[in-house]
Amino acid sequence: MCSVRFSMLFLGILFVGWYMKARPSAAPKDSLPGISLSTCFFVSSLKPRAYVKSVTVWPLPAASSIIWVYARLLPRVLLPMPMLTDPISFLKNCFFRFLISVGRRALVKKGKFRFKNKLLSLDSTTIDLCLSLFPWADFRQTQGAVKLHLLLDHDGYLPDFAVITTGKTHDVKVARHFALPPGSIVAVDKGYYDFDMFYQWNSSGVYFVTRLKDNAVYQLVENRPVPQRSNIRFDQIIRFTGPLTRMKYPDTLRRVVVWDEDNQREIELLTNHLRFGATTISKIYRDRWEIELFFKVLKQHLKIKTFVGTTPNALKTQIWTALIAILVIKYLQFRSKCNLPLCRLVALLRLNLFTYRNLWDWLNDPFETPPVIPSPQLEFAF
Repeated sequence: MCSVRFSMLFLGILFVGWYMKARPSAAPKDSLPGISLSTCFFVSSLKPRAYVKSVTVWPLPAASSIIWVYARLLPRVLLPMPMLTDPISFLKNCFFRFLISVGRRALVKKGKFRFKNKLLSLDSTTIDLCLSLFPWADFRQTQGAVKLHLLLDHDGYLPDFAVITTGKTHDVKVARHFALPPGSIVAVDKGYYDFDMFYQWNSSGVYFVTRLKDNAVYQLVENRPVPQRSNIRFDQIIRFTGPLTRMKYPDTLRRVVVWDEDNQREIELLTNHLRFGATTISKIYRDRWEIELFFKVLKQHLKIKTFVGTTPNALKTQIWTALIAILVIKYLQFRSKCNLPLCRLVALLRLNLFTYRNLWDWLNDPFETPPVIPSPQLEFAF
């Protein structure tokens, strides 16, 4: 329950007010300097019929390093209709509104690559469920599961889009519905190996980098020179000769063979980008590992492997809440001058849920910033 409350904390504090467009022009007298990591959420959770009415978060021009938070409680009967009728869409709107309000540029640090193309990773992770408790999430004969399909933007390593489906849904079926901007580069694994989709991307001006299957049948068109003293073994232009593959993808493609020193093996990459250097293509696919790390953080630190409800809406609500929480944590990590690892920041936030401090002072020096004694109206009365 602690992990669920931890992720729901950020939802309660930061998002409902933005959805309701409660944006006063100046900070009210009873607003809180910094963010009290517990007060707004736990006051509402301790009152079963009370919910957060509005929470406004904005930097003041005179003190841009301070974010003000203003929260009020709202009876359930006055909760906004989108939250009651379609909570999943409400949470999606909260996520993307916060992403836009904070500004993606604020979360972007200097990239690893010099090219200006947008780099994306597309992948999915399976969340195992008990089939007897989640009979709608059919996956295997004795096992249930859902899949979280995610499009990760490498500018800040934040999700651009997310879809939750049952475990049986194929990755390619979902990938066809992702709208990729022309000129972008998407890195995918072998689960998205579909030449109809690849040709659709190529016709739309989208570049892809993936693994080449071992049983691929192709014809060598051109051998390109490889950089010296690098891990690139081959850089070739190829054309597929299989009857079905040739019909689905008639154009030429590029095969780059990279030597993996750690595992002592060759990795064959396939791409439709013919201009970048072979080393850059190799680094693009290597950077795809960031989406695996994102899934690891989501599962291990925000605890989406255990759920408090068994209905589709309950499960999706918890997953979207975790995505919102990780967005806020990423922003806090970006603003912190202490360079805390994400896992350590999550642990420290959990330990300080019931303390009241100036958030930015605490983020910059979490071990030396003393707690602030709140005024009487902020104290709990049991």
